[in-house]
Amino acid sequence: MVRNTHLKIKRYIFLAIIFYLSIFSVSAQNTESYKRGVENNLKLICNTVPDSLIINRILSYMDSVVTTGLQLFDFADVAYELFYPNESKYSNDEYLIPIVQRVVAYNDTDKNKKIRYQLILNDICKNRVGEKVSDFKYLNRDGEIDSLYSSSTEFTLIIFGSTDCNFCKALKKRLISNKMFKNMFTSKLLNIIFINSQRDISFRRWREVFFPEFIISAYDVNGVLTGATFNYKNASHPMFNIKTLPVIYLLDRDKKVLLKEKRIGEIENFLKKNLEN
Repeated sequence: MVRNTHLKIKRYIFLAIIFYLSIFSVSAQNTESYKRGVENNLKLICNTVPDSLIINRILSYMDSVVTTGLQLFDFADVAYELFYPNESKYSNDEYLIPIVQRVVAYNDTDKNKKIRYQLILNDICKNRVGEKVSDFKYLNRDGEIDSLYSSSTEFTLIIFGSTDCNFCKALKKRLISNKMFKNMFTSKLLNIIFINSQRDISFRRWREVFFPEFIISAYDVNGVLTGATFNYKNASHPMFNIKTLPVIYLLDRDKKVLLKEKRIGEIENFLKKNLEN
């Protein structure tokens, strides 16, 4: 009798485990299905809607598919993976910012997730398109202190790179071979500042890296720009959010951001159009 009772209890426990596992499996499948749907629709919006309407369309779509806190996080996670990485075809902080703002403002948000998204929001709101970049100082290759605002050219190209980064090497090679950049420099229309963003390189080593005359080799000696510094000072609150290397910013005469985290080909096309006008 006792043995039968034990068997029944074990059987009930086993069935209960199977039941809850099945619920978890269905929930996981629904979550993945939801995320795939959000990703596909966000891509569709970016591919078919005019640029000026994309943000509004994304938020309207978000309102239509987010009804719970869990869905809010799932939506934000998908948007982050799509819009945050520089290597993504859809990379754009401006699309991500209003989504993350809603997560941070949500009352029932999980504390840990809220902290994570607050940090993300702090980073992606740095030096937004249309905003003026604060002046900063750096060491040039001669060991002299120079600053961003010391230049009064029509455009300023800021590049954050590294000596060990193959993409950075390819970018530098392209800059050197491009006659437009050289001509704009000669005509005092363009200033190019290539800033060290590598933690383990001293100023002495950085100075030995070859750069042509029309590219300023800049060393962020205190790490205030990117947090990457040989001395590891001021690394906790950098002025720029560097996701991957290289990172390119194009500024106008007033040092307002025209283009942010764009490929060099997009920079070239933008400058060509401005030269033609």
